[in-house]
Amino acid sequence: MAFVISKKQAYPWPVTVKTPDPARPGKWQSQTFTATFKRLPPLEVQEYLARLTGKDLPDPDDMSPEERYRRESEFLDEVLLGWDGINDDEGVPVPCSDDTRAAVLDIIEVRRAVFSAFFESAMGKKADAKN
Repeated sequence: MAFVISKKQAYPWPVTVKTPDPARPGKWQSQTFTATFKRLPPLEVQEYLARLTGKDLPDPDDMSPEERYRRESEFLDEVLLGWDGINDDEGVPVPCSDDTRAAVLDIIEVRRAVFSAFFESAMGKKADAKN
């Protein structure tokens, strides 16, 4: 199969979210949805990584939790363009909007899984999640 240089600036990627299993205390359950990620140039990915880890600061250890959260949210708002396969408790699909994105990404397991999936897709390896 020939390599195709796509002009599309977005692509689908599976996101596997591991959450505590309510039926089996102490065990995990995996659920998957498909994210639509924005394609970023390599330099921009590296710049985001520096900002997410605080390497753009004189002392990265001085980054407050609030600042880290703000930077993470800014990044996720930039790269997570949409999704397919997220439903509410009644099985109704949840559309991606600014409000629903914020609510979904406020679930720690989802936030961690989206970071991991994006960096796996962009860099070909699992993210070293410190989030």
